Amino acid sequence: MAVSFPIASSESDYCHRQAEECARRAELAISPEVKTDFRQLEQLWLVSAKVENEPLLPAAGLRVRGL
Repeated sequence: MAVSFPIASSESDYCHRQAEECARRAELAISPEVKTDFRQLEQLWLVSAKVENEPLLPAAGLRVRGL
């Protein structure tokens, strides 16, 4: 059973803003290596935003009272 904890939307929003900034910088970069680095950072920020929106799963064998 998943346990949902509401998170501040600002945390997810922050991750998305950082991803957008990395995408912008990748477009402006001249060096292919720098472009790649910013694209990779963009993907990491997007993964972070996704993780922020996922419910927490209790560890195996953990009993949550009342659920």
